[in-house]
Order: sequence, then C-alpha cells, then structure tokens
Amino acid sequence: MCFCWSTWRPGSTRSGGSRAGQEPGDAREQEPGDLENRASEAVVGIRVGIDVGGTFTKAVAIESVSGALVGKVTVPTTHHAAEGVARGLVEAFKSLLQRTGIDVERIELVVLSTTQAVNALLEGDVAPVGVVGIGPEANRKEAFRRTRIDSVQLTPERRLPVFHAFLEVEEFSEERIADTLRALVARGARAIAVSAAYSVEDPAPERAVLEVATGLGLPATAGHEMSGLYGLEVRTLTAAVNASILPRMAETTRWVEQSLAESGLQVPLMIMHGDLAVSPLEEARRLAASTILSGPAASVAGA
Repeated sequence: MCFCWSTWRPGSTRSGGSRAGQEPGDAREQEPGDLENRASEAVVGIRVGIDVGGTFTKAVAIESVSGALVGKVTVPTTHHAAEGVARGLVEAFKSLLQRTGIDVERIELVVLSTTQAVNALLEGDVAPVGVVGIGPEANRKEAFRRTRIDSVQLTPERRLPVFHAFLEVEEFSEERIADTLRALVARGARAIAVSAAYSVEDPAPERAVLEVATGLGLPATAGHEMSGLYGLEVRTLTAAVNASILPRMAETTRWVEQSLAESGLQVPLMIMHGDLAVSPLEEARRLAASTILSGPAASVAGA
C-alpha cells in the first residue's frame, strides 16, 4: 500500500546541479540525501503521510504547496512489538526526519493510515463486550431478541465474547444503569456497547448509558454513533465490534501521540477512515471500527 496526496506528482524531486556561488573547483559528488535535504531547506510547509501495511510501513514527506517529493522511507511493520504496528509507525517518522533533515517545525500536517483496527480483530486483540439493549416495555421481547449477541465470529479460530443485559426505557435511572454496567463487568465485560430501539430517531437513552459508562471509566460505543440507518441488529453488532477495539486503539493512539510529540511534533495527528475521510486521531479512539479499511483507503487515494 502507498500513501500520497493528489498534489504529489511522482518524479517531482528536485534536480541536481551546482549551487549558486559555488566555485567549479568546489564541486563534489552528491551524497544520496543531498537533493532531499536541499528540498527540505527550501520548503515552507511539509505534509507527512505514514501508511502501515501488512509487511512494510512507509512514510512520505511532500511540499505542501508544490507537492514535490521531499523524502520517503520504508521500515518493516512491527506486528510483534509490544506497541503493535504503532512501533513501526513511529520508527518510520523518526527515520524520515533523520534521512531528510526535515525541521519538524515545518511540518504542517501528519496523516496516518493504519491496520491497527483490523489487526486487533484478526489477532483477537479485543476486549470482551457487554451489550446493553434498550427498548420500551411494550416491545421488550422483540428488542431483547434483536439486541442479544452471544459472541461474534472474528475469524474461523477466534470469537469475541459478548455479555448481554436489557433495560426497559420506563425503568431508566442513573442508578439502574450503573448497576447493570457493574453486573456486566462482573461477568467479564471490559467495554460497553449500548443499542436502543429507534435510537436513530431518539438517541437520548443510548447517550444516558454512555454518560454513566464514562463515569465508571468504561470505554463505550452507542449504536447511533455507528449508523443513522434503521436495523437494530446491525447497529448492535457494529457497536459491539467497535467497543471491542476501543481499549487497544486508545492505548496505541496515545502512545503514538506521545512518541511523536517527543520528536518535537506540534501539529495534531490525523487518521484516514475507510471512506477516505480524514479526522483527528482522537476520533479513532471513539469510532475505531471506521478505520478498519484505513489502509486500503490510503491505497485508493494514492492510486
């Protein structure tokens, strides 16, 4: 996979030649990084794209205005590192700075595409989820059935454990919600998905559960955050999958932010989603599932 922008024109690296004011006798053989270094010295603003692929992680720097290539590096993707593929992402960024001599203060934008979410699903690096189904007393039986998930098949060998509880809207209270969440945690849940009937019209019940979950320090996802379409089963499943990735995604993104900040980077980090949209990295901590196709999306953008 590659990561690039439409303004990046392949082959647009600076050409060589004698520097202004250089005497003929001072000419010397160009070192491999000279062209890239001189480009970085002349540039006003720089954009960096980092793509985490299945085998390699690639980082590219281009001039913001002209789109000229400033430098690029490739490092192995670090699937087995304690920090996961994020380790290779940080290594690629630091290697890019070292190889090109880019002044980090000139970097205006850093966009990431990553396989972190899909790797978590494929490798089973997910948190057991407690699903809170919500519905009116009159439709309790139907809403209960449509929000109940026993487990989710991630791969032929891996399943996501899911625990289910149900609340009637009529019995809603902060205390009742908190008791329900604590009971799910006692059963093994480490993240919460809440899915209410008709939440695309009225998300208030789901938001109430999210607020209590946040107060208890539990990562949580609501069905209305994942989709505005009708279909209680699909919203429930999507929310459960998203919630399962949240703990790992939060840990990874915070480590990436801290590591790049230690390199002097001051600009916010952005991440590409599966629909080619780009948002602040913190969005991935809330809607991790939207980055499942981040890598392929970057390849499409590059093509």
